[in-house]
Parts: sequence; C-alpha cells; structure tokens
Amino acid sequence: MKHVNKRHFSHEHVLVPLEPDDDGEEITCNGCKGEIDEQFYGCIDCKFCLHEDCAEAPRSMEHPSHPSHPLALHATPTYPSQTFCCAACGKVGKGFGFSCAHCSFDLHVSCSDMAPTLFDEDEHPHGLKLVCEPDKLTAELVCNKCCLPNEGYWVYYCETCKFAVHVSCMYSDDDDDDNDGKEEEEEEKKEEEDQKKEKAINSEIFDNEEFFSLPPPSSPSLSSLSISRRIQGTEREKDQIARQLLRDALNAAADYVGTSHTRRRNKFP
Repeated sequence: MKHVNKRHFSHEHVLVPLEPDDDGEEITCNGCKGEIDEQFYGCIDCKFCLHEDCAEAPRSMEHPSHPSHPLALHATPTYPSQTFCCAACGKVGKGFGFSCAHCSFDLHVSCSDMAPTLFDEDEHPHGLKLVCEPDKLTAELVCNKCCLPNEGYWVYYCETCKFAVHVSCMYSDDDDDDNDGKEEEEEEKKEEEDQKKEKAINSEIFDNEEFFSLPPPSSPSLSSLSISRRIQGTEREKDQIARQLLRDALNAAADYVGTSHTRRRNKFP
C-alpha cells in the first residue's frame, strides 16, 4: 500500500492508511462489507473503513464477462432492494459493485479481479483457467465439487481433464472455516457474558441485607407476597432467580416461619 492519504468518492473526508489493532476488534469494510484483517484506508472520526482493493478499485472498467457495455463502480446497489446478485459467484452483494447501466449485470469488486489462472495442487494437479465469457458458460460444465450443472456462473476449468469448479465452490471451504471459527468465538463470548451476568445478579442478591433480615414470626408482614415485593426487579432474569431463592429459603426455614399449616398456606408460588 502506498502510505499516502486518499480521497474516495464514497466518503466526504480524506482517508488515511491504518493498521488493525492488536486487541482483535473486528473491523468491517464499508465497501464490500467483508472483514478487514490487514492494512486499510479509514476515516477515524467517522469509523469508515475500506480494504485497499476496495479503495483502489477503478471507477469504471471493461470486463470480458460483459463485452457489450462498460461497468461502473457504485458505492451502493442501484436496485430498490439495495442488493445485487453477482454474475460471477451468484452471491448477494450489499456494498460496492460494478454494474452495467444498460443491463442487470453486476459484479463484486473482488470477483471482478479474479486471477485468470489458478494453481492449486490440493484442488487439481493442473492449472485452472477462469472461464467467464457468456458463450462458454454452458450447462455441460458440471462442477466437480457440488456436482451441479453450470447456470451461467464463472468456473475455473482444466481443458485437458475436463475438470470444472464454480468460483464460489472454489473458495467456499475457506469461507466456511472462517464462519465456523467466528460462530465458536461468538458462542464462547456469549457464555462468558451470561456467566458474568449471573454472578453479578447473585452477588447483588446475597449482598442485600434487607433480603435476609426476616421480621419476627408474629409480624403480619411476613408473607410470601411481601417478601416477593422486596426482591422484584426490572429484569426478568433477576426476578426469576430471586423467586427461586425465596422458595428454597421458605421451604427450608420451616421452624422459623411457623407450623406446617402456615407453611402450606404461605408457600411461595
């Protein structure tokens, strides 16, 4: 990346080169809506961020996948739904995209710059060439990963072996691994937050001296209703925990509360 400030048509302020923080905070690109994990352009005041590729994408381009018209870069989709379907991978786009003003043809910024030849020995022993020309994307190109005939989306293809794979299938494994990792992290964070919240609620209840200072047995205020009114809170979870604690305390303190007849009559609901 060139370490210089940059103006971009999608934002009113100057963008400066920035580095992701070491604290692991997730940064989302305002262009492609993807995660940023390397140096990027951003506006600190507005928390506006762009991948380098999104910031450097040309305003217009000609692409062999759509030879009849040039494609223009738009910061937001031009359709009423505010989304578009990428002609390359078939996935939905919600941010930056190259679009044809005459046709309903759109490309993700990342898809518009795919490598013309791909070498991946784990996928195939030979080099795979990108096929994106409309007249070559026939149903005969059956994807060797999903085993489905092609419906007009781009493929990487080996002419020698007649081996084809959708560009979306080619990168789906990496995307799934990333998503699985994110889901696990989110679940762990949620469990930690729930545990902290439960500890805080329990601490508040047990530190409440009024809660455990029950009046003498003869006091008319000693009833499940009066006790429940003391510990009612605005949070449903706090109320449920407090009610359970009261139920256990009243059932265990039989000698203090009164006779069995009184306990049955005043038993906490």
